[in-house]
Amino acid sequence: MDVPSVRAMYMRRLRNLADKYYGGGVLRQMFDATFNKIRTVAAADNTIWQRGDGTRGYQQLTTEFLPIRTKQLLQYYAPGGINPLLPAAQDNSAVAMRLGPFEPNQYLSLKLAAAPNGTAVDVTGWKLSGPGGSSFTFPAGAVFPPAGVVYLSPDVKGFRARAASPHAGDAAFVLTAPDSLLQVAANGGGWSLVDGDGSAVRLVT
Repeated sequence: MDVPSVRAMYMRRLRNLADKYYGGGVLRQMFDATFNKIRTVAAADNTIWQRGDGTRGYQQLTTEFLPIRTKQLLQYYAPGGINPLLPAAQDNSAVAMRLGPFEPNQYLSLKLAAAPNGTAVDVTGWKLSGPGGSSFTFPAGAVFPPAGVVYLSPDVKGFRARAASPHAGDAAFVLTAPDSLLQVAANGGGWSLVDGDGSAVRLVT
């Protein structure tokens, strides 16, 4: 966390998860579904052991933990809060990626060309498609550092062993991608990038 780019990546991922699970109500839905699933059995169990039927725990989660943690993450630690550690909510419409240099069968680079306030960008579930139908979906937790570059390679071990830069020791961010994606990189146009909701993201080449 002492490295600014790593810290920015972590904070971006934390903010996006907070927006989804706390702000978006996903955690509350999970709590409700779990309690509704076990409440009958828990009540029956409590008639024997007298250790509680889970109601108190459910209430603590939904009326104490959830509101407090939501306020901490989305107000106190958000821009304008008393300790603004987290960035603002990610606006994918303001993001642009640049399809950069590549070497056939070795790597394809993608650079974060634009982002609101120069922040890191969470690309979980984003899909890069090339000519001929070849594509790559970014895994959960993939985050571009501010103005950073991500390298896509079919052989990460080979990428690290390259004699020329980029290679091991360059602090490069590299993800495993299908070789077919690199094979079509030389074909030029026909590329597209969409976010996790399927909305187009600006891609410049």
